Amino acid sequence: MKIRLYRFTLSTAFMAALYSPVVNAKVSTSIVPQLTSSLCAEPNLHCAHGTNGIVIGKTEELGHYAAVIDEAATKFQKHFDIKASLAAVVLGGSVSDKAKTTLKNEMYRNILPWLSQTDKKKLIHSSIRSQLQEQMPGAMEEQIENILAAKMKEIDDGKSNSEATQIEYSALAHELAHYWFIDGYWKEDAAALSNFEGYGGPAPDWLDETAAVLAENEALTRSRRQQLIEKFRENSTDAIWPLTDYFNMEHPRLDLVKQQKALKRQRKDKSTQTTAIFMTADEVKERAKENNSRAAGNFYLQSRGFADFMIETTGNERIFAKIARFIANGGSMADWLKSEGSQQGLPASIEALEALWLSWLPSRITNL
Repeated sequence: MKIRLYRFTLSTAFMAALYSPVVNAKVSTSIVPQLTSSLCAEPNLHCAHGTNGIVIGKTEELGHYAAVIDEAATKFQKHFDIKASLAAVVLGGSVSDKAKTTLKNEMYRNILPWLSQTDKKKLIHSSIRSQLQEQMPGAMEEQIENILAAKMKEIDDGKSNSEATQIEYSALAHELAHYWFIDGYWKEDAAALSNFEGYGGPAPDWLDETAAVLAENEALTRSRRQQLIEKFRENSTDAIWPLTDYFNMEHPRLDLVKQQKALKRQRKDKSTQTTAIFMTADEVKERAKENNSRAAGNFYLQSRGFADFMIETTGNERIFAKIARFIANGGSMADWLKSEGSQQGLPASIEALEALWLSWLPSRITNL
């Protein structure tokens, strides 16, 4: 008997098998007035506060999420020289219109519905149980439980609960940085962005993704670097996009994101909640668009590697802040290089930058 196994992944499908360490950032134990939402007074809800946001849910174990917000916000500000706007993470996967209005009125510009690792496991557990009961009518409950336990173990792929939870924390940091990046450079376009059909915001997709990977923790960063090295060793430049393509291309997973946005709108029409959308791993693989035979996941790896190259070459941790401001004012990467490249120790053209980037990659691989 073949049981179809569902594995839920984040809507950006970026996590794959990347592990990050236990978050050690401390959560503020004092309640900062502007971070205290009136929602926290509602029955059965708990809140955790950090410097940069609030986490609301039905469990008291929220402290790590607040720490993730603060850690990601610190990294974002380090690279973009902009203070991250207040974020509200609502556990459970959905935010009612009433709660959303309350949070926005309390200056939480970024509101993210989130499914915890525990929530996801419950969904997977329930889905597999339903499939087993449908495919094995009349089976004993003990038999169902034994198969279910084996399938749940298979899903874990040998990962500990701690590892799986840390993957989740890394995903949260990544997603929040997308919000902060748009909010930091295109805040005035908030109304237009509500109907935006691109991958993230008005920025080129490579720059939007760079902002997100720069907010990730050190262990995930090391993993991305190592994967890029392995891809480059296996396929050389076939593993990455030429910069002329990279700076102008749509995100390889844009089609997937459009489908998810459409699904979210359909659900919105039928309810008063904003919901986190999850897809099975098989659906992600089937729908994720590939570009020029390069795996869509390589886009994240190239973004991390190119970020390292630019920061190391210019000696400026905030080099992408300069680029983002220029592009937000209507420029392009080619224009920025021509205008400011030499001042930053970079070539004045994309073609020359490409040559420097491709000479940097092998040397980095040799040193790691």
